[in-house]
Amino acid sequence: MPADVLDLYCELMFFTLLLRAVNDENSECRQQVQKTMCSLIYNPKINQSKIKQLLNTVLKMGSSDPAKKELMLMAKLNAF
Repeated sequence: MPADVLDLYCELMFFTLLLRAVNDENSECRQQVQKTMCSLIYNPKINQSKIKQLLNTVLKMGSSDPAKKELMLMAKLNAF
């Protein structure tokens, strides 16, 4: 995928994947989604300031569910 297209749509892809990772009941599916999210986060074609902004947004969204909070924190920690 061209860098400009990937950078343009990374937010849509990231939040779509995040919702799947948090809400899917199948652990194998969640693991595959997490791998895909890591691939997106570490992709050199995407502006890293945009990635930081996405991860900060996720942390600000918060959750009362400890498992969801842990997933969001791990996404941020694994990114850097």
